[in-house]
Amino acid sequence: MKRFIKYFILFIISFVALILYFSININNKNVHRHIQIDQSSNNEDERVKLMNLVAIGDSLTQGVGDVSNSGGYVPRIKQLFDERLKIDLNVKNYGIAGERSDQITRRILQKESIQKDIQKANMVVITVGGNDLLQSLQKNALIANDNTFHKNMNSALNKYQTSLNELLHAVKHYNSNCRIYLFGVYNPLYVYFANVEKITDYVDKLNEINSMTANDYKNCYYVDIKSLTYGQFKTENQRKELLKDSNHSSFNVKDFSEDASDSKEINDYLSDKDHFHPNDAGYDVMTDNLFKVIKNTENFNKY
Repeated sequence: MKRFIKYFILFIISFVALILYFSININNKNVHRHIQIDQSSNNEDERVKLMNLVAIGDSLTQGVGDVSNSGGYVPRIKQLFDERLKIDLNVKNYGIAGERSDQITRRILQKESIQKDIQKANMVVITVGGNDLLQSLQKNALIANDNTFHKNMNSALNKYQTSLNELLHAVKHYNSNCRIYLFGVYNPLYVYFANVEKITDYVDKLNEINSMTANDYKNCYYVDIKSLTYGQFKTENQRKELLKDSNHSSFNVKDFSEDASDSKEINDYLSDKDHFHPNDAGYDVMTDNLFKVIKNTENFNKY
């Protein structure tokens, strides 16, 4: 009988201990769950609700070619911030078609309204270089001597690099803490002049300047849009077919613009009107590429 009582008491003790163990464990899980919820709430509270973006540059910032007339990548990036980040993005658009890098810099230095907006900006987005390159190509397109052509073009690119530095210095002068997003350029004539390597070569060189110069500045990032060069011709085989169909040995931008003005654009990402600027699909690409770079580099916690 004594042995039975002894085992019975041990059983009761073990049973009570087991109940206590599970009770404590469940309580711990509930506490941990509440902590996680509280931390999540705190993290949500720490997220910024409003940010300021200044877009400045040439026609790509102005939004030329946008069939919807909504303004190119600028309103699109605002919409992505609202939909995906729940952040109200206040945007200012200072894009003017046709401007070179030196003209954009001059505007920043002369316009007090631009200076004040840059001072308040979390981000400054810049499109630049396309007109610098285009004007240099137009000026030198008919030079038959390759050595002279390359000498002139390399000189023009050196001048552009100096001008680009002046532009970035101007932005940083008014706001040393903002993040700068610097777009590259693309070759809008590739689908018509696939075998004229000079154009794409100098597009690549200018993009290299933009990319390397961006790396020289704190919180300055390069945004690649070279995919617009090829449009829907994404594979090597598709581009080989373009080469077969291309029989141009030289190019003249002015003559091309006049000849193609009434024809449908071959590149699905460029405008039918001028064959140079992005259409809605092209601006979607620019916006998506910009958004990806911003997400990887921007601080969305409260400053």
